[in-house]
Amino acid sequence: MYISKHRRPMLEPTHEHVIVPVNLEKIKEACKVIEGTHDFKCFEASGSVIKNTVRTVYSIEVSTSPLQGFCESEQEKDGMLCESELCISVTGNGFLYNMVRIIAGTLLYVGIGKLSVDDVKRILETGDRKLAGKTLSAKGLHLLSVVY
Repeated sequence: MYISKHRRPMLEPTHEHVIVPVNLEKIKEACKVIEGTHDFKCFEASGSVIKNTVRTVYSIEVSTSPLQGFCESEQEKDGMLCESELCISVTGNGFLYNMVRIIAGTLLYVGIGKLSVDDVKRILETGDRKLAGKTLSAKGLHLLSVVY
């Protein structure tokens, strides 16, 4: 995804556009809550027929880089990420229907202040999908590898 006040037409087909600044540290805190073995039913889209929704997320890595035309000093203001690309990489033993997209949407909501880290804990504890963030579009979603 990319964070910018302005749309970037060249990024639109492959990146989700986020207009408001994002708190990267809060996102990283929420990643630690999601990592581990949990019942991820709350991060599954409707329509799935999977019975066992327990999965293990081994790691969630978040990386950033300045948008083209911006230098690193313009990438952050008052601890908030702006004019940046944000990449979220999730590694696990299996994923439910739209699980990674819902996790990314939830992390984005934490980053923009719509949800707190405690809310993420509550989402996992209750299993309530309605409490989680939106399902992000598939723009930029890539399956990087499968290990058997």
